[in-house]
Amino acid sequence: MAVMLSTRTLLDAPDGDSKGVIAKAGTKVDILDEKTPWIQVRLLGIANNPVDVGWVSKLAVDPSKDTIVVGPLDKLMFADECASQAIIWDATAHYIMSVAEARTRITDGPAPNGIDIGPFALSPSEWACYSALPEFQLNFLPGDINDWRLQCALFSVMTVSCQQKLAPLLGDQPTATQLYFAQILGTKAASDGIRNPNKNITDLIAAVSPEDFKSEGLEPDRIVTRYSSLLKDVNAQTALENIDGALQKALDSTRLFILRVGGDILDTSSAPAGPISEPDSLASLTHPQFIEFVAKGARDAMKTTHVPASVTVAQAIVETGWGRHTIGDAKNLFGIKGEGPAGSETRPTREVIHGQSVTMPQPFRKYNSFAESILDHANFFVVNKRYAKALSVANDPNSDNVSRANNFAVEIQRAGYATDPNYAATLIGIMKRFDLYRFDSGA
Repeated sequence: MAVMLSTRTLLDAPDGDSKGVIAKAGTKVDILDEKTPWIQVRLLGIANNPVDVGWVSKLAVDPSKDTIVVGPLDKLMFADECASQAIIWDATAHYIMSVAEARTRITDGPAPNGIDIGPFALSPSEWACYSALPEFQLNFLPGDINDWRLQCALFSVMTVSCQQKLAPLLGDQPTATQLYFAQILGTKAASDGIRNPNKNITDLIAAVSPEDFKSEGLEPDRIVTRYSSLLKDVNAQTALENIDGALQKALDSTRLFILRVGGDILDTSSAPAGPISEPDSLASLTHPQFIEFVAKGARDAMKTTHVPASVTVAQAIVETGWGRHTIGDAKNLFGIKGEGPAGSETRPTREVIHGQSVTMPQPFRKYNSFAESILDHANFFVVNKRYAKALSVANDPNSDNVSRANNFAVEIQRAGYATDPNYAATLIGIMKRFDLYRFDSGA
């Protein structure tokens, strides 16, 4: 037996059409089938009615429980979700988890004030505001605020959105403390307070229009009462010091959990909370960190080329041996030969000429960044006509993400991408083992 974590409409097939039946959060269900990222459920007690059998997102169902549990959440499981959402939205997992720790000690359910909900203590107005932002396309329902997993997604979006607004106002990437200050006070009031630390918090709030607060889902008359221990009867400088202390404590207490799941770490609350810069070498990254890094570029490339990000990550793993072999300092993840944007790097290769195996120097494309290598690799499939069928199956509207990625891997092998007869099977095995298909959703 399982339970619906969030309200969903039953679909007639994975990623199919609505059946017009709503499965509300808290509804007990039986699981009938699974095709990642979809799961087929039957509403409990209606075993013989096909109308009440349908497909929903796997994230909407908890297969291990028959009721929605409120109270302290498993922190390792929570860290893993924060790390996954950080990859998708280009946020920092450690920051995301530390805010939940600072606000509720990562506890699910209604807040003591009876208004805010969940581990991030989100308000219904914040939920409605960020669920509706067209650039992120979350489209969550009001009842979904009770799903802590979806809260991780929405708070990641809140963080990225706030960061994008705050950085231009400050002229630099904000520190973690400054970012959190802006998330609780609003970007305009916070940037004013950072520039004028002697201003009182209530004066900073009064100087901002209601429309500006509404655009960030904030209720100005509740800001100080929601965060009274940080903001009440103080100026901006003291508020920032209070936030810095609370956030640093939360960062320290969540660090080991984030390390366990391979997320990015913030050493201090005064560290920049913006995107992590590209490393000079990938060889020192853990496997989860390597996947996270390549997936960011792969998802960006997928937006313009439609090459499945899951396949790109799997190929990077195979071609480089988890980042250990990137052709010197060429930052070439896929062994593409020729002249690259940053020139070329010559390496000896073994070639078969007239039946004889000989060693010959060959130029390999050199890139200014690993991200450039990832995009060039995706474009390689687009400009070479022999991969037209692979791109066609990757865009098949009648297939799910798993089928599209697997079929793409098969077709590039058939088109001659690799001579290894097991190449496609190797990629598919890696995609399954590390659930790389998740990176294809929403890209």
